[in-house]
Amino acid sequence: MLNNTPIGKVEFQNAVSQYADVLDLRSEGIFIKTIGTDAQKAKIEQTAQAILDARALYPDCSLADLYDEVAMPPELRKAHQQNDRAVMEAYGMPIKGTTEATCVAELMRRYQELTQTAKKD
Repeated sequence: MLNNTPIGKVEFQNAVSQYADVLDLRSEGIFIKTIGTDAQKAKIEQTAQAILDARALYPDCSLADLYDEVAMPPELRKAHQQNDRAVMEAYGMPIKGTTEATCVAELMRRYQELTQTAKKD
């Protein structure tokens, strides 16, 4: 079950900083370095914080409620869209024409390339 417990600002900053440096794929136990400039990483940090800020506007809602496709609060949807754009820019994906499916497919392609390289090393 997902926990909607808020974390402190320092914990969040540490987590975002680490996430900006690596993508932690815990299910595989592999860390993949992200692509992007410091400015792009900062933008991802800002948009990630906006997601948390939007969630905080609805303290009585569960994550299931917040992420209901029909009932998602507009602030949260907008924050996620901005975060998606920031990630796509950091990875050099075109904003126009990139769907969620093509974005995930590209990230998985890169993941597979990196895991194959890691296995060879």
